[in-house]
Amino acid sequence: MTASAVAVNADPGDTAGSSGSAGCVSDARSDAPSDDVERLRLEVLRSFGVLDTPAETEFDELCELAAEITGAAAARVNLVDADRVWAFSMCGPGDRTLAREVSVCRHVVEQADTLVVADLAADPRFADLPIVAGDPHYRFYAGVPLQPDGCTVLGSLCVADFVPRTLTSAQLRQLERIARQVSAQLRRRRLALDLAAEVAARRAAEASRDAHRRLLDGVLDNSDSMIYAKDLSGRFLFANRALERLVRAGGPAAGRPVAGRSETELFPATADAYHRHDIEVAAGGQAQTFREEVQTPAGPRRYQSHKFPLVDEHGRVWAVAGVSTDVTELENERRRHAEAEQRWLQLFERSPVGVALIDEDGRWLAVNPAFCALVARGEDELVGRSAVDVLHPEDRPHARRLPERIRASADGVVRTHRRVVRPGGEVRWVETTVNHLPGPDGTSHTLAHCQDVTERVEAERARQQTEADLDAVARVTRQIQSGADARQSIVDAVGQLAHADVVSLLEPAGGDLRVTTTTAGDLRHQTVSPTDDSVAHLVACTAVEQFLPDLAGATGVPAELHRRIGGGSMYVLPIRTATHGPASVLVAGWTRPVADLDDRRAAVVRLLADQAAVALRQAALLAELETLASTDPLTALANRRRWDQELGTLFGQARRSGAPLTVALLDLDHFKRFNDTRGHAAGDRHLAAFAAAARAAVRGDDLVARWGGEEFAVALPNCPAQHGEAVLERIRATVPHGQTCSIGYATWDGTESADELIGRADRALYAAKGAGRDQVRAA
Repeated sequence: MTASAVAVNADPGDTAGSSGSAGCVSDARSDAPSDDVERLRLEVLRSFGVLDTPAETEFDELCELAAEITGAAAARVNLVDADRVWAFSMCGPGDRTLAREVSVCRHVVEQADTLVVADLAADPRFADLPIVAGDPHYRFYAGVPLQPDGCTVLGSLCVADFVPRTLTSAQLRQLERIARQVSAQLRRRRLALDLAAEVAARRAAEASRDAHRRLLDGVLDNSDSMIYAKDLSGRFLFANRALERLVRAGGPAAGRPVAGRSETELFPATADAYHRHDIEVAAGGQAQTFREEVQTPAGPRRYQSHKFPLVDEHGRVWAVAGVSTDVTELENERRRHAEAEQRWLQLFERSPVGVALIDEDGRWLAVNPAFCALVARGEDELVGRSAVDVLHPEDRPHARRLPERIRASADGVVRTHRRVVRPGGEVRWVETTVNHLPGPDGTSHTLAHCQDVTERVEAERARQQTEADLDAVARVTRQIQSGADARQSIVDAVGQLAHADVVSLLEPAGGDLRVTTTTAGDLRHQTVSPTDDSVAHLVACTAVEQFLPDLAGATGVPAELHRRIGGGSMYVLPIRTATHGPASVLVAGWTRPVADLDDRRAAVVRLLADQAAVALRQAALLAELETLASTDPLTALANRRRWDQELGTLFGQARRSGAPLTVALLDLDHFKRFNDTRGHAAGDRHLAAFAAAARAAVRGDDLVARWGGEEFAVALPNCPAQHGEAVLERIRATVPHGQTCSIGYATWDGTESADELIGRADRALYAAKGAGRDQVRAA
């Protein structure tokens, strides 16, 4: 670079660029870069991620070194952006940002070479620039291009002075060397950014993989079909929950996991047939479908099993997997359908399904005994009468529109659900299939097939309610699994699913029970004392649930709950989260008396009480994990993570109060020799004993932490240096087993950072060790 340096207004003598022509620039570098080249250069510049970021110490030191070596008044690491020149690091006077068109550094970038200007005021290109004609009135300039990627010039390392001058060859070489160091630091900085981006990408990929795994687990665990894999000897390698449920339902293998056990052990009666099928699939190397039978406590069940081979990387079959679907009900339904078709071939009167024929005026023409039984009326009560008379009043308008609906339907068939009212007032749901039949003389009759589906409708309602229950429980479960506090979701779900008016969660607080979560805001934080002799404390202590159907004359009901519920009913369940001590309590209240809890409501509340137990245990576990995460396991002192957190807090307090803060670093002398001589177990005991002794030697507000290995750190808030030294001498005297320690400390000067304060203490520690160890040394 020195050989091609450009010198402008150079003085004669032994100076850099003295062979150049005064007042001229090398023609080889004079052309401005093309738009494409400049666009690519700016992309490279931005890829380093340094624009508008704070300068780091290394760059500031290199700037200072450049100024010192060249004897210049100012030095800068300038990055040339599209329309500005920005100083990433600088020393000396001048603004951090300068418009590109009025800067000298842009010439270094455009020429891609070193530029030395002995007198800026004598050069017509620079004489009118603001930094030359105005403050700070620079006269001398020398700039070296910065090429972190080895080819693209991003800016310059430049020096400037207030008087005309130049650089010696040695000074210019040193300036170029410093420029290469700046470029190397920029390269290292970009490598760190690239590494951080790669780490973030890997974490994102891991999170995506975990999400896919959870999705697969959810599909497998919630499938009604049995999904499994077995080795070629018939031993199960994997089984989903459907197969686990079947095994737990009964037989010699009930109550034990499926994986790891053989099909002979689990299904002794049918294992041979299963194994033959597996061997057939393994030998053929192709998927096959079999009909298989499983013996259950409720009787045999028929399954359609789709089995397929699992092949290793060498193409060898090493296991057989399968998906078995219970087709018992499907086959039964098919059989029933075939039988029904046969029945329809029998006489109208013998049909077990209600069948009726309606004329074009909407009157009954004919009805079979099954239909009569369905509506609980005799044939003579129906024939000749209006067909809509047996329907619920709300359904009659819909029935009158049936003829036009049949004509509009694609297949001429309409299926409806209607309510019929029996003479005694009983309402039954009827599924009716209707279509038109040709009648005499061109008339159109309507054929109706009717079935009583009351139980199915009620079962569907029950299923929908069950699904709502499961959805609510699933929401609570997901919230618990996510680590969030699920207390409010649980009490809200109890209120919604059990139709409770007031739901509260009471947790032990000292000797009392306190309402921590509730659907009634004014009950929050209410406490129930053991002296109240309340049912809540009884349930908490005995872990036995209580149902109070009528609170009108009941005793032992907490006053605030009694006030909100009035004379209604209350259900109190224990939530056991620990082996010993009182349980938490879940209370559901209804403002109207509930004579008896139906099975669904009781089951829902119990299930959500179990979920509450899981949530409370998880909250306690998270609190415990937080403690473990901040404690060194060997010494029980604060670990490095907690030290950083608490030292930040102590710094904040010191800034606000102006109180002194002393920090010390301690190193056990010759610990490696102690460890090597007496063994690592003795070394661990030595560390633990010293930690306990050091903690006992300081105040309750002082912080003692394990810094790492045999090094410890101490923070003494509100403690001046002279008092701190006395405390540290006391700690030094506590070293057990005839050993010693060296201590270095520093007291905060009110302006330095935590790292600077610790750095001073660290240097003092090294001074103590260098002076012979076993002493306390101030910074």
